[in-house]
Amino acid sequence: FFHNRPTTEIYTEQIVGSVRCVQETGIKNAKPYEYEVFVNPRITQVGSETDKQYEFCSSFPNIKAYVKRFTEIKVQYFDNDFKEKQKDLTGFPARVFQHEMDHLRGKHLLSWVTSEGDFDLVPFMENNFPNLAEAIKKNKEKVRELKIQKPELFNLAKGLRDLNPLDEELNPNYYQREEVAEYDQPWYPHENEMLLSIQEAIERDLFAFSATVRSEAIKSFKNKGDI
Repeated sequence: FFHNRPTTEIYTEQIVGSVRCVQETGIKNAKPYEYEVFVNPRITQVGSETDKQYEFCSSFPNIKAYVKRFTEIKVQYFDNDFKEKQKDLTGFPARVFQHEMDHLRGKHLLSWVTSEGDFDLVPFMENNFPNLAEAIKKNKEKVRELKIQKPELFNLAKGLRDLNPLDEELNPNYYQREEVAEYDQPWYPHENEMLLSIQEAIERDLFAFSATVRSEAIKSFKNKGDI
């Protein structure tokens, strides 16, 4: 259950059965043995301060989200020799660790509990992804309205239970509860509408892009006399 692909200052995660694994390295083109491995990670303590910064994710390569995270956390885990360990993380490592813990519960940057609809297109991508740019613009207008009409949807508090969703002690029967409870959340309809619009926009942009590439390839072959 380990990734062998090199990474640069990025945590990656895999789930196999009930085993959760997070790997981290700050070394470019690192060898597999140079990874630091976190098996069955838990966040056992958080500091009193939070910080909001933009985050990026390979799941949505053209989108950045403004996310609030704890600046200091203490984590408990097993290493790749299955020895139990603890570690204090601060700053960027703490942020990225919390980012990957979100993935372990099936959440991502666009999930309401993560960014509360506060995301944007990365700079200079409007021409390449016009439908996505328009969808994000409409979403930002909707979020501005919701902040006035329904302020309770924002500034969601996060505790250890939220940060450790797969911890059976903190969240018994998580999988059975989550499937039902999520639909009952007041923010769910807004998240669902938002994600559908983003997905449809990405599909339209990718279809247009592939059609353009195909057209240019045909022109190139014709100019060379290959077809």
